[in-house]
Amino acid sequence: MIIFFGPKINGKSKLTGGLRRFSEAYAETKKRSCYKVRITSLVRDAFRYGFNRKTLFVVFDERYLFKLLPMMILRRNVIFFPRGNKIEHFRYKYGRLRLGFYKTIFSFLYRFCKVLVFQTIAQRDEFKEVYYYNGPYKTLPNHIKASWIRDYIKPLELTNLREPDKLVIGFLGGKNPRKGFHYLYNALSAYLKMGIISINVAGAEEGAFEGLKNVVSCGFVQNISDFYNSCDLIMIPSEYDSFPNVLLESIAFNTPVMISRSSITEEICGVNSHLLFNLKKEDIQKKTLSFLQSNKYRELVFYEMEGLFEKYDFNWGESLYEIVHDCRLGIKDRERN
Repeated sequence: MIIFFGPKINGKSKLTGGLRRFSEAYAETKKRSCYKVRITSLVRDAFRYGFNRKTLFVVFDERYLFKLLPMMILRRNVIFFPRGNKIEHFRYKYGRLRLGFYKTIFSFLYRFCKVLVFQTIAQRDEFKEVYYYNGPYKTLPNHIKASWIRDYIKPLELTNLREPDKLVIGFLGGKNPRKGFHYLYNALSAYLKMGIISINVAGAEEGAFEGLKNVVSCGFVQNISDFYNSCDLIMIPSEYDSFPNVLLESIAFNTPVMISRSSITEEICGVNSHLLFNLKKEDIQKKTLSFLQSNKYRELVFYEMEGLFEKYDFNWGESLYEIVHDCRLGIKDRERN
């Protein structure tokens, strides 16, 4: 039996990137597996199913990993898919003492897992440094034809890279400081006041950015395709992302995109990528104006997007199922690129 242990997924759920991936992983495994595959958020179900020594638990969230600690102590197999470094996620929300406590707990929990499945090698290296994790692992990046993307995919066409009179930049993430709106606004405030650039913000309450000239808060967007199509360029000035869905969504919807440089994004895009920028005012200005003013630069961005589409267009469900199936059969863990 394979148990997906995590939050309930229903029409009322706020579909974060992690919840979408958890839902998709469950659906893809259920479609392929000859074993019983169930999904639950209840601890009593975990205990009931866990009496069977052959049960494999699949978890995407540390909260549910903690709830499975008794099962892990009983040597039940747990495969964990970290969606990011939670210490980075929480650092604006909690103090250093609480973060230190979380770090200790997470480090302890990860060691009980049969295998951790990272999205990049850079993420594996991060967990080795932050949580001292040196156990079995596999890698499985995100893919561009995810269930919530595939119906909206547009063919990549160079003609879509028009020369805009006024550059409309899309930003997703609302006011979460980790998402980095302040980097974008501070770097481009002069151009926003001049009216040659505007910013459409998704993921915040309407009016959240009221008073900022040429900044439009679109609220929580239901039709993400319409949002991407309304923008000339998507900017992702995030301080931390484990594998940004926004990057893949932008490419799938044929909307040019740029993202902040990190070891993770360098692995995804390449060290010398034109899609990468440093979180410094001068670099954000330089890359934005280059895109606005230079047709050649827009073409370079397009050709890189084309390469990334090909790189991350693979059968994610099959790759995930192979990992889960190997763990279910007790096959010796090995790196899978």
